[in-house]
Amino acid sequence: KSVTVIENGAFYNCRSLTNILLPENVIEIGDETFKYCISLTSIEIPEGVTKIGISAFEECSSLTNAVIPNGVTEIREKACFCCKSLTSVTLSINLKDISEYAFANCMSLTKIEIPNSVTKIGAFAFANCGLLTKIEIPNSVTKIGAYAFWDCSSLTSVNIPESVTEILYATFEDCIALRTVKVHKNTNIDKNAFIGCCVANIERYKGKQKEIEKE
Repeated sequence: KSVTVIENGAFYNCRSLTNILLPENVIEIGDETFKYCISLTSIEIPEGVTKIGISAFEECSSLTNAVIPNGVTEIREKACFCCKSLTSVTLSINLKDISEYAFANCMSLTKIEIPNSVTKIGAFAFANCGLLTKIEIPNSVTKIGAYAFWDCSSLTSVNIPESVTEILYATFEDCIALRTVKVHKNTNIDKNAFIGCCVANIERYKGKQKEIEKE
């Protein structure tokens, strides 16, 4: 019988596992499947996979890259939490939701391209990604959770699209290198959204017209 589902916790805490070849017929990777597989350096996720569970790769601290198949529409909570060696991620072009803590504490992540299909970036999604220097938030995004980019200490600028109507408490807290923020004139900004930052100016735009507000 062909394996189509990797059950919850199937390889949980397999600390000596360095690599694994998943069957091509797999469509689902369960919750905590590879959690604490601290020696896992690479994994090829089959193209047919449509679901990756909560904490599926949490604390896979040796994993260096990840390619999320195009059938996946949601990155679940803590899917890649604390993958400290992760330097690059390729996301599904059909992704809708990046859930809470999805890539938090991925301290080696330098860049990530969020596809135009994403509508939500959850709370703490990229928190403490200290080497992340740039992030492009597409026009499809309507909600960014609190603390989403907390302590992204290398992030220098951010462009927030008009589709995001509110920037919540501590969304960019302690982004100490952040200098320039571009945001729509009608977007509500919580007074503590940029607490601990050294933002030089907020560029408020409305269509082609722009106004500069000094902080």
